[in-house]
Parts: sequence; C-alpha cells; structure tokens
Amino acid sequence: MVPYSDFDKFSVQHVTQDEYETLEPRAVDILQVLCGSRWTDDEATRKAVMYQVEFILQLGGLDAWSEGAGSLQSRSYSVGGESESITYMQSFEGGSGRKTFNGLAIAPMAWALLHSSGFVSRLGRVHTW
Repeated sequence: MVPYSDFDKFSVQHVTQDEYETLEPRAVDILQVLCGSRWTDDEATRKAVMYQVEFILQLGGLDAWSEGAGSLQSRSYSVGGESESITYMQSFEGGSGRKTFNGLAIAPMAWALLHSSGFVSRLGRVHTW
C-alpha cells in the first residue's frame, strides 16, 4: 500500500526495506480492521500506515508491539451485533493513555488521522478515553 521509498522520505526512523516490508502489511491489517468498511486507499490512510509503522518501531518492533498490551485489562463493546475489544493503556510517562485495538497499540497520530477523516468504524468512534 505504501512503498518503502515514500516511508523513507516521510519518517525520521531508520529502517531497512526488508524490515519495512515486514512491518507495513501488519500496520495496514490492524488499521483496516479498525476502520472496517470505511477503509480506502487515500492520503490519510497511507499517512496513518506510516505513523503506525513508526510507532511499532518506537515500541521496539513487532514482538514488543504484539506483546506490549497483552497483560492489560481490555473492555469489550457490542454495537449493532458487532463487537470489539479496546484497551486503555497508560503511557510510560504516566500521562494520557494510548489507544489499543484487540490488544495491539494504535499510533496516536494514526488514530487521530483516521478518526478526524471519518475512517474509524462506528465501533471505534464510541470510545473516547
């Protein structure tokens, strides 16, 4: 969805093309699931993917990202027959929380872009912590 060359120009994070090509599909997957049927390939979603890849790198890579929220309490919600789990995760500084979706942390800028552009699914929109 987002070529490595675009990410390389966008990001301040240094990552090899091979590593990026491992992270990018996972970032796309979690954001697509979060957005549901509203997902499209446009500038806002491409930027959200790049922010999500940067975020995964900042957390320490795929292993840290996938295990980082696993021990936290999650809340499950059901709206119109659909359900999801979103967790409020305290930041390391003890300040405001981070969004997670089904146990995986979502980049704050990715969430903000998707939410403000109307891409976050109806379920995602009801959660404001």
